[in-house]
Amino acid sequence: MRLSWSGAGDFDKVNGRLIYVFSSLVFAIPHIVILLVSAFLYQDYITAFNADEYWSSLIIIFPFWAVFVSYKAILANFTVVKWKALLWFVILPIVFYLSAFGVVVWAYSVMA
Repeated sequence: MRLSWSGAGDFDKVNGRLIYVFSSLVFAIPHIVILLVSAFLYQDYITAFNADEYWSSLIIIFPFWAVFVSYKAILANFTVVKWKALLWFVILPIVFYLSAFGVVVWAYSVMA
């Protein structure tokens, strides 16, 4: 839908889905790697959750990186209106992620 709203017109839907899958992998693979590293470093989930380390905070970067990967892939593979693609593939997803992270931080601060 976002491709249509970006002015792509008639486009190869399989190529659009592949771009979505690959940008989702940019989001998911670092999470899997950090979970595997945590599984080897800590004996159980509670210990990993309560550990005083900050390297796992780097995971916050990857949703934003996936946003830019999808935007660059859309520009490279489809004829779109650039400002519409910027709106649908960069601005609105970043607003969504910042809102979601804000809700999580707010909920954590209320519960602490």
